[in-house]
Amino acid sequence: MPNWAWRFGGTALGQIWAKEAVDAGPTDWKNQVGTGPYILTDFVSGAGATYTRNTNYWGSTTINGKSYQMPFIQTVIYPIIPDESTQISAIRTGKIDWCAKVKTQYAPSLAASTPQLIQKQYLSGVVDFLEFNRFTSPAVKNKSVRQALMIGLDLKTIATLAYNGGEYYSWPEAPACPATLRWHNFLLLINNSGIITRL
Repeated sequence: MPNWAWRFGGTALGQIWAKEAVDAGPTDWKNQVGTGPYILTDFVSGAGATYTRNTNYWGSTTINGKSYQMPFIQTVIYPIIPDESTQISAIRTGKIDWCAKVKTQYAPSLAASTPQLIQKQYLSGVVDFLEFNRFTSPAVKNKSVRQALMIGLDLKTIATLAYNGGEYYSWPEAPACPATLRWHNFLLLINNSGIITRL
């Protein structure tokens, strides 16, 4: 179930900041605070970030009747690898354990060359907008024109050509969402991506 308060609050742009962090200087990573499972303990611009287990994290899980504090992993190193071919090579050779946004076009070759990888597809949340200003454009002021554009747009071909296939959803929301919002200012496309994890 989606978090509607998060969506209406501006998604990732609707954030709440601690006054102390803002006063200390929010652009300095050392001043970042949160209540998540990890604490940012090192950051090198262009190289990566290191996260350390938050021992005060509130989350826990029960396994075979015994309660354990989460998370189990002590340290997470998140390298920044801008070059796509270097990312794929790092996955293939085991230099990294996880990559959240591997294009679906690489799935067959990774499965063939590295069969121990576990691949899972998920909706990446990538959103592409085709926007029209209905206040200044005479054509799109007409609701029927906007509806015709929505009906006539070949989303399957766009998904195939731009994202190498995969699932796609058009506005208002993916089928799993419990409500429908009828906003006619824009069209959007959400593409699929894959998670690759090494055991």
